[in-house]
Amino acid sequence: MLETLWEYARERLDASAEAGVLRRAHAAYFLSLAYQAERHFFGAEQGLWLDRIESELDNIRAALAWSKASAEDRAIGLRLAGLLWRFWEMRGYITEGRTWLEGLLVARHTLPREAIWFALHTAGNLADDQDDYVQAEQYWQECLAICRELGNRTFIGHMLNNLGNLATAQGQYDLAISRYEEAFPIYREIGNRWAYGLATGNLAWALHMRGDYVRARELYGEALGVMRERNDQRSIANVLCGLGAIAHDLGELGEAERLFEESRGLHETLGSKPGLATVLTNLGALAWRQGNLDRAENVLQASLALQQSLGSRVGIAQATLLLA
Repeated sequence: MLETLWEYARERLDASAEAGVLRRAHAAYFLSLAYQAERHFFGAEQGLWLDRIESELDNIRAALAWSKASAEDRAIGLRLAGLLWRFWEMRGYITEGRTWLEGLLVARHTLPREAIWFALHTAGNLADDQDDYVQAEQYWQECLAICRELGNRTFIGHMLNNLGNLATAQGQYDLAISRYEEAFPIYREIGNRWAYGLATGNLAWALHMRGDYVRARELYGEALGVMRERNDQRSIANVLCGLGAIAHDLGELGEAERLFEESRGLHETLGSKPGLATVLTNLGALAWRQGNLDRAENVLQASLALQQSLGSRVGIAQATLLLA
């Protein structure tokens, strides 16, 4: 549609008595689409659904802007922005997703707790992606408290898992391990094998960081089997990167390169920018260790550009240090 016609149609809509009804119907449609997409963000069709959401991003932005401006309909926007957490993350819209969620969460205490817990989960994820650990912990602890109140066992487990990741990122490995171990029986109780596999991979990360390479490699292998069953390409790529990092630390440089390159291919296919940035940093460090300085420079510059676009302070620091 021509820009002038679009502007005219919008002015007529805003002036009509039906504007609120139509905008609410518009937002409800995209909320329904987000519910559909979120269920597919973990399986074989995750790339297709990420693409579909990206193709509708302007409509989603319009729905979020309307919801934010309408106090009585703010819960719609919170649910919509919250459900799109993997899209904001994987396609590199982390700052935008945080902006929408934090703006919508300002007045959350006037809303039912059932309407805000998932948005708190997503806001914490996006804060964590940008290494804002204080904000991430605040959002996740608030979400955990609400989920305990509501009896939401699945997300009690997820929040413990996330808080474990936060502890690992800050070098608090014993605390991280205790949080993962608290989540495991919940996942066994509810029969959520995928979440159990995810927590297993996260425990492997903590053990790797603590120097227990043998046990970490075993657990990564277990997690990889679960993710291959589910065909969760993003999680497969993350586990492969973790296995590559162990191989690198143990001096198995050929195996490390094979694992990193397989991880890189999956992240590129999915358009997963944070995952790609991480694996590029690892490939750059590997190339530097192998004495291939030109390749190291090129790969690390690509990683740095991605980390800067994502706003990852730790990622920027790591790539910059390796380039120095």
